[in-house]
Amino acid sequence: QNCLWAVPGDECFDNDWLPALDMAVGRIDFSRMPAFIGADFLPDDHNNTESEVEIELLRLYLLKDHRYRMGLLPPGTRVCCRDDLAEAPVAQAAPHFAAAAFGTQYGFLFDAVPYYQRVPCTFAFCATYGNVDRHYVGGDEWFTTAHLAQSANEPAFLFYNLKGSYFVDWNYSPDNFLRATIATPNYGLAALGFEGWLLPSLAVGRTLADVMRYSSYPYNSGLPGSLRSFQSIIGDPTLRLQAVRPVTGLRFERQGANVTLQWNPEPEPGTVYYTHRSATGTLDGFGAPLAGSGTATCTLDDAPGQFPALYMVRAARLIERPAARYWDLSQGVFAYVQ
Repeated sequence: QNCLWAVPGDECFDNDWLPALDMAVGRIDFSRMPAFIGADFLPDDHNNTESEVEIELLRLYLLKDHRYRMGLLPPGTRVCCRDDLAEAPVAQAAPHFAAAAFGTQYGFLFDAVPYYQRVPCTFAFCATYGNVDRHYVGGDEWFTTAHLAQSANEPAFLFYNLKGSYFVDWNYSPDNFLRATIATPNYGLAALGFEGWLLPSLAVGRTLADVMRYSSYPYNSGLPGSLRSFQSIIGDPTLRLQAVRPVTGLRFERQGANVTLQWNPEPEPGTVYYTHRSATGTLDGFGAPLAGSGTATCTLDDAPGQFPALYMVRAARLIERPAARYWDLSQGVFAYVQ
């Protein structure tokens, strides 16, 4: 049966709203992006075809995603909002998110066209006229996917919530603008299309995947959540609003059956550390932290069992936001002791 046409009961394209999700995923997809052929931030010998561009854009995305997780990409504390569609829900969501994440003081939320901002900011909310590969910025001017292929035009935003025609149809045509916002070399980690995302939950330590799951939950019995069936996360769904810097300079010393691990102190005040030993010597064997985890920058393990032994050290910090106070963990740093 041809599923391009909706027939009652055929279970094809019947859902207008997302059902309540048990798990949410994201999409990192740079296929069919010919506007980036010849981009000045891609290597000259790997940007001549769409397939080469797709590979290089994915490589760059994973590198900047890693920098963010390592605390090397400044998140900023400002939120940009532009509404050209007469109080569109996307723009209405901006002050709620800014208040929960940063507060209501002057300066955290500002009105501007997001594509010309070069000072690092956290989130851009923009609801204006759009087309497949462009967003309207005023007068006769549009900001396009081709603009994003030049590093001098890169906006300094980590996350986007955009509304424009065809944006959420990420597979409809080449050079989709929503996907293009995460194709730049330094910023652009995730983009969300259309409205209904419960983004203030990011301010209490949740991930983008959590936002999508919560947004799909029914408001009450018999009513749908706030996301339509065509909405999805473009980018890494496991990202949080802020990354705790992992430990640096991890080193170890073995004396007989005793192992001492040391690392450099972190500059953020109040950082605590957790040391884990893998029971199996592999990445899937980590359990509860070892005794002695805390503010000290060293750990003595006098019962490592058998060698070789695999250790992981994670930093944790209390994050304080207007909406909540919560502990957040860094990425793990590993030591393999023979």
